Amino acid sequence: YYAEIKLPLDGLKYRLNAGIDYYGVDDYSFVSSLAREKQVNQAKNAKENTYAYTLENLIFYNKEIGDHSFGATLLQSVERNRRESLSANVENLPSDDLTYNDIASALKIAGIDSNNKVWSLASFMGRINYNYKSRYYLTASMRYDGSSRLADGHKWVSFPSFALAWRINEESFLKNYENISNLKLRVGYGVTANSSVDPYQTKSLLSKKYYNYGDSYVIGYAPGELSDPLLTWETTRQWNLGLDFSFFKGRLSGTIDTYIQNTHDLLLKRQLPVVSGYDKILTNIGKTRNKGIEVSLASVNVNTKDFMWSTNFTWSTNKEEIVELYNGKQDDIGNGWFIGEAINSHYGYEKIGIWQNTPEDLAEMQKFNDNGHKFEVGTIKLKDQDGDYKITKEKDKKVLGHKNPDHIFSMSNMFTYKGFDLNVVM
Repeated sequence: YYAEIKLPLDGLKYRLNAGIDYYGVDDYSFVSSLAREKQVNQAKNAKENTYAYTLENLIFYNKEIGDHSFGATLLQSVERNRRESLSANVENLPSDDLTYNDIASALKIAGIDSNNKVWSLASFMGRINYNYKSRYYLTASMRYDGSSRLADGHKWVSFPSFALAWRINEESFLKNYENISNLKLRVGYGVTANSSVDPYQTKSLLSKKYYNYGDSYVIGYAPGELSDPLLTWETTRQWNLGLDFSFFKGRLSGTIDTYIQNTHDLLLKRQLPVVSGYDKILTNIGKTRNKGIEVSLASVNVNTKDFMWSTNFTWSTNKEEIVELYNGKQDDIGNGWFIGEAINSHYGYEKIGIWQNTPEDLAEMQKFNDNGHKFEVGTIKLKDQDGDYKITKEKDKKVLGHKNPDHIFSMSNMFTYKGFDLNVVM
């Protein structure tokens, strides 16, 4: 929903955006004793409701003075989300006819659970736009966000950004080139951030523990998860350079973008020594860098009265690497994080074949077995990285690769004939 009001000053207007969301799930189930091989019947009655709203206040101002165009935007917004759930699992109802409708009559309560999670996000933003003769463009903005999910004293962060663009085809030296429909060079810098953690993640949460106390079965609470009191936003600073082009009255068009992203304070779960009482902790860890190129092309190959054939092609490549971790430029083998490698890397022994029943392999295998190994013909041959004829995890494991593809590409061809269309994608 929205409402818009033009204010007395020329070019000034106010807009209110409001969004309300509700999502509900009713989860009912019943299993008869006849279906449980002589066990008692069981039932479940559960509900989950999510309520959310977004409220935005915006002020716009636009002005043109000769060949100059100006624009400004101010934004204040708030977003709130509440999710509550309640579930009960019971066994041994007095009659199958009750199904899940009278769980209070069950002789055994197998489990009861309830949750209530609330989070909110507040934002303030200012942006200015300027262009001269629709040829030179400038956009600059500043955003200031606060998230309830993060630690006290670390909830707020600012995001500056700017962008410049030059429509080269509007210059006099290209005016006579009719085949160039659009040629625009872009450069930009911006900061984005991520606060996608569970609500209350920065609190030391307690877990229910059931135990026997004398003749009673009671509930106690114990620390269940270690929290980071300094948990803050994961921020990414990105530079990008791009070119938009269109030739032959739009018959061939596309974009080329290259970028570099530097991410700080990554939100990741780090393994801890089990003797600490906890096995992991969500914290801000180190820095990563992403560099890549993205290319997209679109062409209209054939365009007649009844038939059209168009093609779209995209290709991208990205290199991700860890620049720094919580302990500086040192690898964290336990978590599988290595300086200069992607976060999701494969680490292990390099397999180079199978031991064969040949004089060369038997002689080589014996050198390993003399150092305590028990390799046999037909088993996997592992590469000895340091050449000491000992396979150890400290010296012979290595980064074998990563889960991210080196290149991603897609191509689609659209054929249209007299109201019929066929799309072929690969």
